Amino acid sequence: MKKGYLLSGALFGAAFLAMQAMPVKACTEIYVGKDLSTTGQTIYGRTEDGGKNNLKLYDVKQAGAIKAGSSFTDAEGWTYTWGNQDSYRYTSVRDAKELWDKASQTCYEAQGTNQYGVSISATESLYENAKTDAADPYATSETVGEHGIGEQSFTTIVLGQAKTAREGIDIILDAVDKSKCSEPSGILVGDANETWYLEIVSGTQYAAYKLPNDICYVNPNVTIMKNVNTEGATNRAATTKTDFVVSPNLINIAKTAGTYTDINGKIGDAADGKTIDLNLSYSNQNSSTRMKSAMDYLNPSLGVTTDNSTFKFAFKPNRKLSMEDVFNFFKLDYIERQATMECTIFQRFDNVPTDLSVVEWRAMVAPKYSVFIPSYPMLINKTPDAYKLETAFTDNYTYDAKSAYFAFQGVKEKCYADKDVFGKNAIANYANIQNYITNQFAIDQNAIVAKYASNPATSKEYATTLLQNYTDVAMNAANALYDGKELTVPAVKGSVLPEITVPSGSNVKVNGKTEITDPKVVASATKFLSTLAADLKKAGFDVLSDTFKIFDLNATGSGKVTMAVGKDYAGKIALVGHFHDGAWTVQQCLVDADGNIAPEFNSFSPVFVELTTANKPVTLSVAAEPAVATPAAATPAKVASPKTGVMDYTFIILVLCMAVATTGLVVIKRKKSAK
Repeated sequence: MKKGYLLSGALFGAAFLAMQAMPVKACTEIYVGKDLSTTGQTIYGRTEDGGKNNLKLYDVKQAGAIKAGSSFTDAEGWTYTWGNQDSYRYTSVRDAKELWDKASQTCYEAQGTNQYGVSISATESLYENAKTDAADPYATSETVGEHGIGEQSFTTIVLGQAKTAREGIDIILDAVDKSKCSEPSGILVGDANETWYLEIVSGTQYAAYKLPNDICYVNPNVTIMKNVNTEGATNRAATTKTDFVVSPNLINIAKTAGTYTDINGKIGDAADGKTIDLNLSYSNQNSSTRMKSAMDYLNPSLGVTTDNSTFKFAFKPNRKLSMEDVFNFFKLDYIERQATMECTIFQRFDNVPTDLSVVEWRAMVAPKYSVFIPSYPMLINKTPDAYKLETAFTDNYTYDAKSAYFAFQGVKEKCYADKDVFGKNAIANYANIQNYITNQFAIDQNAIVAKYASNPATSKEYATTLLQNYTDVAMNAANALYDGKELTVPAVKGSVLPEITVPSGSNVKVNGKTEITDPKVVASATKFLSTLAADLKKAGFDVLSDTFKIFDLNATGSGKVTMAVGKDYAGKIALVGHFHDGAWTVQQCLVDADGNIAPEFNSFSPVFVELTTANKPVTLSVAAEPAVATPAAATPAKVASPKTGVMDYTFIILVLCMAVATTGLVVIKRKKSAK
């Protein structure tokens, strides 16, 4: 990411030296296709690096913040006219306005998710190539109206206008075609159906690739695409669609520069003229210790070294990767940086309502000395105040226990000053907080599932409250670490599972019941319960989301069991979901005067219970299943869902923890330096 500082007077010398020590172009990005993740989700994200005192904020920009047809000039001098639709609602991680002379419309928004489930991870700077730059220069004039689009505005124009990932790519490329680009950049844009990776490699040239589900890639600020096929994709407006979107002169510019190399390594006139190795044709990054560190972690057998000639683009890791693997990836030596300002990871879920299709995991400052906090970007109504505090800018930043950025930053600086004692202690304590949040969120997920199925507005309030709660826990931990106080980890609060007994005459032996957090089971329950809630609404009733329980029933035999759900629900219908043979069935059970229901089973597996406002069974939009023959005199009606199997969807949880800020670098309003 590129940024800079405007310096004045006596501050110049000290600030100049500080900037020279600051790593440039230090962001690192990873993409994991859903076929390569342990839980079946697509995962992608990056660290945002650029300076240890660049205040990052996280908030929600409401729909209509930018009006249709309006024009604005961004912080770098690029002027843009908005389309014919007011801007959409979206979350964003951005810079404090003070860093950009209080620019109102775009303050270097780096990443986020909009109301349509489109997510973007932008501001991944690439290294320039002098030869291709000469053939097709970037529009870097500081004169208003002459500056091309740069990474400071990608997120704003995509999240404010795109309903799909592909549309987001075209929005960026339309801007490049009209006004050129000011710098090379790598950008990830995803939605519920696909993920695109775009590299802008000269003033007007670019290539975008629809990423397969069975690859992984890493980018430490390198033009990394090596397999671009331009056939059928030279005109991105053409009806013929391929997995590539390219600029018409992508190969010609490289030929003019004398750098053209095809995907088989043939150079110049000997190359095939249809394919291009973007890395060899447009990159000027010949070595990277971050690439070696990443590949040693993901698949050392590939033999990637620090030398560019060994770099891989699309590869397979030596194992399927979990969310924890991805968290730990960003904590690796060389990838973890003192200049890291934040790290955002997107986890994308298939075949679920749009509002539930993305979880953002975010760590303020360096992940090694922080924790990842989960949120649902399309559910939260707002972010906690700690993420929005624009601490006053003075000659030196000061510790602020109320600021999420400076809380974490303060602890991080102490960790760097004393890695062996303070740093190791902070890492250990953060791990405990992460475990708490991960486990707590797994349980809280059940409530979100049920609340969304019955009333999406209620789920939004709940998701907002959860983010606040997790942030409070993290901030308290950070402040305790900074002050040298003992850290207290809260106890995970589980849901109260129904008491279960076996009535006389039932051939069932219950061995126990436990909380269940298997993401596939929870995910399939989400979809099934949404259908049931819709059926209840058609009949004039509702599900009572606060009563939703999901658990593993360890039992043998067949017949009835008695579940205590509470006398408050006497006379109401309870829905009992039962997962077996790859699908859910459901029984409608009347709650008796003592607050009990008596579902019947012929096999045992995960079960959910949901109370409703109904006082009689209703017609459900699922196929009927024959009743099970048992010694019981009567059995509740039982219906089954189509055997569609468990959907690949996971709610994975992470933990947050925030550390408190101390720094002492001179602050200056920034104009452009590298991230």
